[in-house]
Amino acid sequence: MTNTALPLPPKGYDQEYMNRLIRQISFALNKANAAVPLTVGSDLSGQIAGYPVSGLTIVNVPTSSTDLLPGSVWSDGGVLKIVS
Repeated sequence: MTNTALPLPPKGYDQEYMNRLIRQISFALNKANAAVPLTVGSDLSGQIAGYPVSGLTIVNVPTSSTDLLPGSVWSDGGVLKIVS
């Protein structure tokens, strides 16, 4: 997940600080509201990166569990199964 730490406040009002603060808050809100469909191959690691997902499409799903690691998804005649 991207670091979106807010800037530290100055002792008095500072217009540049307020501008940076508003930009950071806007960025965080836009990111939180940007739910997008996700299409992946066989590896989900690092692809979601903290973004909300509105749908999931998995392509190239194996049709056998042979040689798959535990936790892997495979299709058994159109039924998704997870290797235990």
